[in-house]
Amino acid sequence: MNSTITWRKLADGLPDAETNVIVGLNVDGLKTSCEGFISADHLGNEQWYDVCAVPLEHEHVRCWADLPESPL
Repeated sequence: MNSTITWRKLADGLPDAETNVIVGLNVDGLKTSCEGFISADHLGNEQWYDVCAVPLEHEHVRCWADLPESPL
């Protein structure tokens, strides 16, 4: 069973707060991804986090995609 992942640019909209998504990252030219979410930090500012709630550097986050549905 196959799933299609549709990547979304940040400028095209953000996911709902505290909803896990796949986060597309570019860290010093290394393109990678992780599961994460967006939420407000302790000052109320927009902040991306990985799935373990470790803050991600905002300039590393390039895009996001909904998590694919499980095949089973």
